[in-house]
Amino acid sequence: MFKGASLTAVLIGALLAVCLVVKVLEWRTFHSIQTDFGGAAGKKSFRSLRAASQDDAPDDGGLADKLAPGFETPSPRPLPVFPTPPEGRHQDCVKHKYDLSTLPRVSLVIPYLKETWEHMSKTTASMLAYTPMEIVDEILFVDDGNEPDWQFHDQLTSLHPKVKVHRNEERQGLIKAKVTGAALIKSEVIIFMEPHCIVMHQWAEALLERLAGS
Repeated sequence: MFKGASLTAVLIGALLAVCLVVKVLEWRTFHSIQTDFGGAAGKKSFRSLRAASQDDAPDDGGLADKLAPGFETPSPRPLPVFPTPPEGRHQDCVKHKYDLSTLPRVSLVIPYLKETWEHMSKTTASMLAYTPMEIVDEILFVDDGNEPDWQFHDQLTSLHPKVKVHRNEERQGLIKAKVTGAALIKSEVIIFMEPHCIVMHQWAEALLERLAGS
């Protein structure tokens, strides 16, 4: 139907149209986020959060201030340094006090396959620093058939006595690895996590309070 230069022109035109649509969708998404933050003040707040996220380089200062109630360093080995996420909670949430005695006990299940130690160490450190250990039964990493260079068993378990590792000798896949991990947990609540995420202040308390009241 199209030949030579005509076909090339059609393809270039289609590519430009796709790029235009993508740019429009990006702009609408960005505008929607700004609107959710609320007007001109919201735009300023959003820009501040984004700048904080970009400029927040990891450092080793102030780590003690990050530690959640109930956390005690179990060994001379310090927690790995991790970037602190910008504060995005509503002021009412920041001021809210949680009664830990009313919250259900929780365990975290984290399958991993060929994840870097840099990512896994920061994930674990943020969970240890920002999660009250008195409500945590264990943080269970599920090694889904990793080769030796990607296992990190000793490094993980040395961070805290409640950090455990279960190894699948053969790869099971993400969903089966989660099922395997869940079967090993006795807690009232199981939270599945990714090995490359940084958690925030009171992330677990807010979730558990909702569950306790449901």
